[in-house]
Amino acid sequence: MKWLWAQKTAPDRLWAGLDIPVHHNARALFDISIITQVGNGRSTLFWSDRWLHDCCLKDIAPEVVSKVPKRVIRSRTVEQALTNLQWVRDISGGLSFVGLIEYLMLWDLLRVFALTEAMDQHRWRYDSSGVFTSKSAYRQFFQGSTTFEPWRRI
Repeated sequence: MKWLWAQKTAPDRLWAGLDIPVHHNARALFDISIITQVGNGRSTLFWSDRWLHDCCLKDIAPEVVSKVPKRVIRSRTVEQALTNLQWVRDISGGLSFVGLIEYLMLWDLLRVFALTEAMDQHRWRYDSSGVFTSKSAYRQFFQGSTTFEPWRRI
């Protein structure tokens, strides 16, 4: 997960563009653990990051997101998507009735959203400093488990 944090907070680093394999449970924990405040929208992914009312668009409009190609989901930033309504052109194929309702809801939410000149801010929700720590991530993985012995958990 440290690599995911480094990719999100230091995208200008040489290794940031590498596709590092991450277990789906670790990815899911990381995705819900980041609080993003969008500034210029350059380091926040439009379709997959939690940036709009602390939700990702997959949660708000799953039918719409299902019509967006995966390569676009993994690469489109908020800045790119909002420029000239590129997010609308990202949707391919017809929408169902539910998809159309989600689309209109997204349209209403996004038409009033404005970017600023400030950089995007990403904070780790489980540490008071807002910076990722392996210790806080480890605690979240085992939150709610019962310890019988120091080396065994259920």
